[in-house]
Amino acid sequence: MVSTDNPAMNDHSPPETEAPAADNPSAAAPSAQKPPGKIKNEPITITLHSTQAYNLYIGRPRTSDRRGFIGLEQFSHAVAGIADHDRQDRIEEALEDAQERISQIKAQINKSFAHNHLAGPTTAVSESPAEIKVKLSNRLAHRGAQLLMEYDSAVRRCIILYKLSVHNSKEHGKMIHTLSKIVRRAYFSPYLTLPEIVDGQKSVSAATGEDTTSPPAPGESSAAQD
Repeated sequence: MVSTDNPAMNDHSPPETEAPAADNPSAAAPSAQKPPGKIKNEPITITLHSTQAYNLYIGRPRTSDRRGFIGLEQFSHAVAGIADHDRQDRIEEALEDAQERISQIKAQINKSFAHNHLAGPTTAVSESPAEIKVKLSNRLAHRGAQLLMEYDSAVRRCIILYKLSVHNSKEHGKMIHTLSKIVRRAYFSPYLTLPEIVDGQKSVSAATGEDTTSPPAPGESSAAQD
């Protein structure tokens, strides 16, 4: 057996190895993975081509010489604060009724197109439509947005009939006014379903959804408003 005076050659101990990461304070600790945050209510984008629809989005405050009306913005805020299921059901019924009435008017418009053998585009398109990002509070607010887009579509079809001289100015104005009245009434439903209003203690126009006083907040009584 060959022997050597070199101690390193005679050392049969295993080679030194680096300590495991758990025992090595200099090793990088694994990053802690955080759980995801709460789900956000992301805004949706609605596209409006008509000025009439845009006006029903922003609404109009009451002035000394003009009645105001509720727009989609205020409607969405109003229904967000309503927890009573009976009131929610009545508001949904008002939205469904408005949707049905607009569908009936659109069916009449379609008959006008067919009767007059109109070709080409049947809906007017804006050169610069309004692209609006909105956060909708709940399902009623979503139904309200759908109603506004249906209204916009109906108005644009009316405009085509007017531009093609199928409807005269008076007929055109009357149809636009009827469509607007349907939506205004639906958007006023959060206030029409307040107990004070159901009992007839508030001055409102049930036919148009226009109010003669500023509407109270959804959880506020008319007595507090006075």
